[in-house]
Amino acid sequence: MTNTPRINRFLFVLYILLTVGVLVAALIWPAVRVVAYAPLRDLLFPAFYLPTSAGIEARITVAAPPTLEAWVREAAADFNRQNTLIEVGVISLRGAEAGRRLNASVTDLPDVWIAEAGFVRTSVGGVPYESGGPSVAQDGLAWVAVASSDVGGDLSWRSVADAARSDIRFRVAVPPVGSVEGMAACASAAAEYHQQANLTADLLNDAAFRGWLDELLAAAPNRSRHPRDQLGSRPPEVDAGLILGSDWQQLAKESFIYQPPAYNVVFDFPYLVRTNWYELSEDEANARRIAAERFSDFLLGGGPQGKLVNYGLERAGAEPSVQIVSFDDPAVRALQACWQ
Repeated sequence: MTNTPRINRFLFVLYILLTVGVLVAALIWPAVRVVAYAPLRDLLFPAFYLPTSAGIEARITVAAPPTLEAWVREAAADFNRQNTLIEVGVISLRGAEAGRRLNASVTDLPDVWIAEAGFVRTSVGGVPYESGGPSVAQDGLAWVAVASSDVGGDLSWRSVADAARSDIRFRVAVPPVGSVEGMAACASAAAEYHQQANLTADLLNDAAFRGWLDELLAAAPNRSRHPRDQLGSRPPEVDAGLILGSDWQQLAKESFIYQPPAYNVVFDFPYLVRTNWYELSEDEANARRIAAERFSDFLLGGGPQGKLVNYGLERAGAEPSVQIVSFDDPAVRALQACWQ
């Protein structure tokens, strides 16, 4: 018979008790399960993971802008495979349509809305969603020009405007009328024109600026078609265009030059959870709220964040290389009338 030291027996029993305690806690509380990864437990007891204290299954719908939709769909598929009682579905929603589609009077509202940027949430106003939320990715505007165009290596709002003014044949592609990208474009143009990163409604409504911008926009042959598509035609339909940085990987890079505006607007994609589920019971509403928070945590994890680069996007909180434009609520309202 082996004469095991008493201290070893004590430590072994303590280890067993701690292991059992962590296992039981992980089966009961989601917060513990996050840090107590146990593949065997998940295999043997998958149904014991309860998204709420009531153990109610939750299916949530996440509305994402087209720029982010493919990434969110991939993340949702991975999340669904790892969770037994939570299922995440994804739909597409442009910020320009959010005010109409997310109105409190509309039935079957998505449980989460990922807006393009914080200013989009401000522009929509009274919808039943949080006023702010964690950023899950990042994007921004970028100028792209045909390598042989007149703008050469100097690519900016001013150089494009000067080229359009000096050559009647110079053509530019800009974001569609009434789009969120158009609002961001107006803010970027105004900031560069005034050399001012902190925009006000007065700066956006300045007559001299608006006249200068209208002259530039007169060189845009098609303001309803995506600028990426106009640049991607063979040959390109325009000499220069303003796109999102995530569109850059879809172009033949060797044929173009690329430069973010000196004053850029960040698309930070805030994750906004519904503030009420008036059509559901309290338990069902709580289950959806917790499921939405779980998916938010998942999107901010290393796996999904590491895949953003595959979609031409940057990680949440990436450090910008240029000045970032900021604007208050009156400036946001002025932006809505700017890009028409």
